[in-house]
Amino acid sequence: MIVAREREIKTFIPQDFWTINADFSDYSGRWRDRDGNGRVFSRTRAEEITAKTQGHAGMVVEVDSKSKTEPPPLAYDLTELQRDANRLYGWSAKKTLQTLQGLYETHKIVTYPRTDSRYITTDLVPTLSARLKAASSGSWAAFIKPLLAKPLKPGPRLVNDAKVSDHHAVIPTEQAPDFKKLGGEERTLYDLVVRRFVTVLYPPCVYDQITVVTRVNGEDFFTKGKAVKEMGWRAVTGKVAGDETKDKDDLPEQTLQHQKKGEQKAVKNIRLEKGQTAPPARYTEATLLTAMESPGKFIEDDDLREAVKEGGLGTPATRAEIIEKIITYGYVERQGNHLVPMSKGIQLIGLAPEVLRSPELTAQWEMRLTKISKGTEKPDAFLNDIRRNAGQLVESVKAETATYREDNLTKVKCSVCGKFMVKVSGKGEAMLRCQDRACGHTQPEKTGNLLDRRVSPKERAREKYMAREFSDKQQATTSLGDLLKQALEKKKSDS
Repeated sequence: MIVAREREIKTFIPQDFWTINADFSDYSGRWRDRDGNGRVFSRTRAEEITAKTQGHAGMVVEVDSKSKTEPPPLAYDLTELQRDANRLYGWSAKKTLQTLQGLYETHKIVTYPRTDSRYITTDLVPTLSARLKAASSGSWAAFIKPLLAKPLKPGPRLVNDAKVSDHHAVIPTEQAPDFKKLGGEERTLYDLVVRRFVTVLYPPCVYDQITVVTRVNGEDFFTKGKAVKEMGWRAVTGKVAGDETKDKDDLPEQTLQHQKKGEQKAVKNIRLEKGQTAPPARYTEATLLTAMESPGKFIEDDDLREAVKEGGLGTPATRAEIIEKIITYGYVERQGNHLVPMSKGIQLIGLAPEVLRSPELTAQWEMRLTKISKGTEKPDAFLNDIRRNAGQLVESVKAETATYREDNLTKVKCSVCGKFMVKVSGKGEAMLRCQDRACGHTQPEKTGNLLDRRVSPKERAREKYMAREFSDKQQATTSLGDLLKQALEKKKSDS
């Protein structure tokens, strides 16, 4: 999926376009044609529209107002929490899981983390007040106090026995946190869990969805916005409903007052703005987790798409490890918050059989396993097919003539085996790794203090041997680095 996205980006040809925007003092509007398109791909045409509308007054010709109710978000499961931590703080999925595991096992202030449910069971409802009280010593006390002032009545978006299998959603426990014992990252994640828990218990946000069409000398400018009636749960998040979303033409949401049809509007300014079509964005861990959770859009067959609807690629407990594994093996690297395929990963996808490159294989297996669970298929038939397919795959790989080629070799030779080293990057400083994984030697690209260098197990064994042979038969030290440290200390004491 990451390699396919990279190919889309590499082959994408950007196009220039223009948008025409009008400032009506208390709101702004964007020009659209009769088909609703707001982008003009001809500069000449865009300049004609700008010239036609510049200096003219506008009139409100259409006002559409619809009352909307936006329910609070669902409680966290592991994947959703990992997405938010990545989006807000740039955390890896693995880091989120490890931190959450500590809050659960060590501090016992959150519930079981490796869950795929976003609901709780009915038997937990009587404990909700105690959980809120335990969390009220933190930064959300002002929002928790109104909830505790009256009986809690959580709705079906939180309480649903049918949608909880092994473990319910991630929520705070009834144990109050000892903030002195929490690390900074643990506080941050606990705060995130509490905020979502409090948000879920708040009432819906109620607002009017307003669309205004303002006509200027025969050309229509569209405005989209909201007039909030009751903030509800949005008071906890500090955002107005829908203010983080944009439509297909990037028409920004605005906080609007109700406008009257037929009202004259002064036009402060008409602006012509140039833009450029953009390729699809590279995956972040947040967006990749979403794609792994719902890979159906990558599958054409309707039955197979339905088979992975509930499961996806991996499970909430394994997706973080899958992402870390492809990074550790050098198939993908983190560049900022994005996941970018390396040459090794791109070559792997070119070499791997088609069946292994698509979520369809997982979907086929999920569909057959579902049939087995319902008793409509025998397990032995499935296992026999797995064995046969595995054998066919191995034979096809053995018959393949294409080979992998390391193309990021440096001119630096490995100090252990003499082979050229490969540059690898990730968090922190760039590293060099021996191209021979059996050797395993790594070192910083910019070698500094000899004492700080990293050594492979093979080199460590060699240094122990040299220490024994050339240390005047004194007790063997751990490595040459230890001998050098001892020599430096001795020199200091002598001086």
